[in-house]
Amino acid sequence: MSQSRRRAGSNGRSDGAGGMMSENDMTSLTNYSGAAFDRMFLEMMIQHHRGAVEMAQTELRDGRYGPAESNG
Repeated sequence: MSQSRRRAGSNGRSDGAGGMMSENDMTSLTNYSGAAFDRMFLEMMIQHHRGAVEMAQTELRDGRYGPAESNG
């Protein structure tokens, strides 16, 4: 992932909490096409899924939702 993607607010993009893509992130995709679009989209999705993994690990460690506890 590019260094600019990791820094909040860089190039009009921000890393949302837990990997959520901001409205600016989604809008910025309209500036890309072809391979550049694919790369940017995949970078965003990787960050998004890393956030999902982090949230799941937090739930397993600290959560109170019974069904999640049984999967740990």
